Amino acid sequence: MTPLSGRVAVVTGASRGLGRQAALALAGAGAAVVAAGRDRAALDETCALVASVGPSALPVVCDVTDEEQVDALTRSALDRYGRIDVLVNNAGIASEHKALDLDVAEFRRVLETNVIGTFLPARAVAAHMRDRGGGAVVNIGSVMGRSGTSGLSHYGASKAAVFQLTRGWAVEWARYGIRVNCLALGYFPTGINRDRLAEEGVAERVLARVPARRFGDPAEIGPTVVHLASDASRYMTGQVVYLDGGMSAR
Repeated sequence: MTPLSGRVAVVTGASRGLGRQAALALAGAGAAVVAAGRDRAALDETCALVASVGPSALPVVCDVTDEEQVDALTRSALDRYGRIDVLVNNAGIASEHKALDLDVAEFRRVLETNVIGTFLPARAVAAHMRDRGGGAVVNIGSVMGRSGTSGLSHYGASKAAVFQLTRGWAVEWARYGIRVNCLALGYFPTGINRDRLAEEGVAERVLARVPARRFGDPAEIGPTVVHLASDASRYMTGQVVYLDGGMSAR
């Protein structure tokens, strides 16, 4: 039996990149997957891949900063499957601006997506998990939430907030059997950063900060996501787990 047989996982930001990889890993471990994102065509691609390795997949178009859309996402998952056992809060955005050049609108955009867009799905799904006796929430964070990086102070602040949401929810929800952990990632080339890393000299400067001297392969997040979602980590909650090639060890 696979670790997540019979379970249902909701993955936000599942249209592409790391969210798609998380959805594939959960499906490969036996979970039915509800893939949420803003791009329906890309979601359909994700779900076709997920259905080829797992029980089934449901695409749901959802903006995680919109409370009504998040509630509709939760209802869609429950209408289809009757339960939600796992939430992977992956949806997020990044931008690079020096603080003196950062306008308030961009700061708000990053905070709303990365912080409010983590809070709303967690609140909606945890209410269901509480009533049915438990579940697992996996928040996707970043090593930038613990270290200062020029041009990324606003992004780092949003991910530091995710760390604190993880810890606070873990304490509040443990009595309901809900575990909450955070997977903090280093540099994984995806659509969100690939163009920036391709600029002259950028990749070399980034890799100089990574003890492993390489970028992560998006597929490498899958085993840790599955571990945090499964009973293999049933006594683990409130933790920030780094998958970053050693960046957080410096």
